[in-house]
Amino acid sequence: MKDGQLALEDVYSVHASDLEIEKWRLRRGDLLLTEGGDPDKLGRGRCWEEQIPECIHQNHIFRVRFGAAAVLPEFAALQAASPYGKGYFLRP
Repeated sequence: MKDGQLALEDVYSVHASDLEIEKWRLRRGDLLLTEGGDPDKLGRGRCWEEQIPECIHQNHIFRVRFGAAAVLPEFAALQAASPYGKGYFLRP
């Protein structure tokens, strides 16, 4: 994941059970955030738009699924990328 973009050039297949796929499958509107490592990578996010059918995510990516009426995921992605959002993720 790059800041504001998904890098989908190299996509790998993994074996997963039907139960795992149902539990971890990405859905349109899911916000994907990086777990970090380096401070400049923490909280990078992008909304999933079903670019790949039946896709599950790697363990260093967090999926945030909002209630339909609670939050616009696109707004949350922009907020996470803002100086305020990055400050939130970096505060002790």
